[in-house]
Amino acid sequence: MLEELDFRVLCFAMVPNHVHAVLHLPASSGLSLYKALELLHQRTAALARRHLHGQLPHDADFWQPGFHEYAVADAAELARIRQYVLAHPQRLRLAERFHDWPYLYTELR
Repeated sequence: MLEELDFRVLCFAMVPNHVHAVLHLPASSGLSLYKALELLHQRTAALARRHLHGQLPHDADFWQPGFHEYAVADAAELARIRQYVLAHPQRLRLAERFHDWPYLYTELR
């Protein structure tokens, strides 16, 4: 459903205790960012639980509540934010170079 609304994950960096993500939700989608993230959380939690095969208690929360929302002004700022997100594991000293961290994604559009 989110793909049909053109909700896109532009990039993300997943580290052991949190995720940084740059998302795009067009105004024409009819969804609030809160509702879109709720759907994204539900779907990713369900997939992760399947992969964990019962290692996580059924009643345990997969996602913590809350997120930070920041509107991007222009293409230059988007490039800066993407660079910040992709370099996050390196800043945490989880990888020497950002290419070395396996839990990164960036859209190639």
